[in-house]
Amino acid sequence: NSFKMQRRTKHDTGDVGLATTMASSELPMSSSYLKDKPAVHRRRIQRGRPASSSLVDRSIRCCATVLIVVSLLSMALLLHIQGSFKARHDSKIFQAVNASTRLEAFEESIMEEARDLGQRLDAEWESLRDKFYLDKFNHEGDDDGESFPQEEQHRGNALASDEATAAMLEQPSSWVDGEKKLKKSLNKLVELQTQGKLLNATIVTRWLGDDIPHFFGEVEGMDEAAWMEEVNKRYAKMYDVDEWERQYPEKAAKQKQNANKYQFATGKEKPWLTKEYQVDSNNKDQKGEILEVTRFMSPLEMAGDDAVVILEPTFGKHRHEVDAIFAMAEGYDLSIYLAVIEPLKAAGFTGDIVLSVSAIPKLKTGVEKYLRAQENVVAYTIDWTCYTGDGAVATGTNEGGRMCGMESMYGIPGDDEDGKPNDVTDPREPRPVATSRYELYWAWSLHYDPHNWIMLIDSRDAYFQLNPFSNVPRETSHDVDDGLLYFFGENAQETSIGKSSFNKRWLSSAYGRDNVKDLLDKPVVCSGSTMGEQVAIESYLRAMVGEFDATKCKLKGCDQGFHNYLYYSKKLEHSFGIREVVLFEQGKGIINNLGALRSKSLKEWGIYDKDSQNAVLNWDKTISPVAHQFDRDKELRN
Repeated sequence: NSFKMQRRTKHDTGDVGLATTMASSELPMSSSYLKDKPAVHRRRIQRGRPASSSLVDRSIRCCATVLIVVSLLSMALLLHIQGSFKARHDSKIFQAVNASTRLEAFEESIMEEARDLGQRLDAEWESLRDKFYLDKFNHEGDDDGESFPQEEQHRGNALASDEATAAMLEQPSSWVDGEKKLKKSLNKLVELQTQGKLLNATIVTRWLGDDIPHFFGEVEGMDEAAWMEEVNKRYAKMYDVDEWERQYPEKAAKQKQNANKYQFATGKEKPWLTKEYQVDSNNKDQKGEILEVTRFMSPLEMAGDDAVVILEPTFGKHRHEVDAIFAMAEGYDLSIYLAVIEPLKAAGFTGDIVLSVSAIPKLKTGVEKYLRAQENVVAYTIDWTCYTGDGAVATGTNEGGRMCGMESMYGIPGDDEDGKPNDVTDPREPRPVATSRYELYWAWSLHYDPHNWIMLIDSRDAYFQLNPFSNVPRETSHDVDDGLLYFFGENAQETSIGKSSFNKRWLSSAYGRDNVKDLLDKPVVCSGSTMGEQVAIESYLRAMVGEFDATKCKLKGCDQGFHNYLYYSKKLEHSFGIREVVLFEQGKGIINNLGALRSKSLKEWGIYDKDSQNAVLNWDKTISPVAHQFDRDKELRN
């Protein structure tokens, strides 16, 4: 303790020994303590610091100064690094924007060149076509043995299209003359309707003779019932196959031959050989003007005049009288098929499930056995010939990303006794499988009756919660030759064509920026979820194949562009087979497209009721029959 109580202090004048204890009465600042101390010591003590504290103070001040300097240097270095990084980042952004601008300019120049080339090709095609018809006018006769006129004005290198048309219409023909008379008569009706007269007049759409009015009211004092009875008699005679065959035996034989080819491919007769005709008095716009009906070209026509569909199911059989669901389902494991088929069975769906699957040897474990065990599954295995980006033949479709052609889709009947057709090479250029599927769907749709319902759906991300066909309207009349077509939109608040870089690109690539700029603020219509009556679906599928033929857009996803363009351009309106196109907003129809709702979970949106119903809901809190794109939600995906 005495050692701890002692301290030795070094003074400027030498060492002084000092022994104190806690009991000492000499306090450090007392006069008795300071009286014998050197002056310098007294000054230090009186200032309240021990003599040795000067070295400590200098050390502390030095360390503090060093720390401040180091801190300032560090801050300066960090600012320098941050500025350098920002400069490089801004430079990269500028380079990226500049590159994007150059790329857009390059794409625009390519598109412009393509459009110019297309116009030149169209002009060349028209020239060649007119020359072909000119040659026919000058050297051949028609089917009835009547010679074409040889007047000098029909000679030359080519005829303009309107001149060729005029030349054709000048040929003697009761059918052509009759149709011209019909048109002239109906033009009179248009004039009357512009005056507010006969706005609901019933019309005929075929020339039935000079002795019968072409619309009710054309002759004063007409009896409507008697006129309609006579019209129906003449239509019946026109569509009487036996009568037609007696009048035109050669043409009838040729058409019957074509019908036999059709029946071989589809298993049913050509509709126009058996269908009863119905007078259509509703084919007018709001002004009462007669509207032209568009019939889209059949995908089969590019394969040749005598071509037929020869594609057959690998297993399963179509039932023409039931509803059907069509889907591409290649390359998936068993869990995907279970997730599609088992919920449909639980919901009470008993119609056909038609699937395109991988080649049998490439099917995943258990898939073939499971699918064959389902009574209502019809499975096709498509022979794809696919190519890499440099044109080399590739193995597999690469999840639909590669350009592929379809083999064994079409054929031409051979000369063999069995009449088995020979394969025709795919008449279309290689294209993404996502685009080719509409051609497959079209061939499949031919197996169903006109007013049965068909759904086209993505198989991987669709979950069926109810039977989707339970409450669709059903047409009971066999005389109605058109049907409903249902489209389903994405969420309009979360996305639009302009907001979605993908949708914008697909449309621009197919149709050009100038042609789609007015569509950028429109809601996205999903091409992976469509349904309708067979007669309407078949016409829609013709149109989808036709859009590829017209645009040659080969991006994976261009089918979505085709789908939206067909809707917003109104090309599907007044088309043969489609009575009405109905677009359901997201969450308000049979199919609920969920893909755009990614800013928060479906539970937060209030449309996933996990607790009471364990179901995805429409906005009115009813269960969505089909939850499409459900895997975009993390909770549902897991």
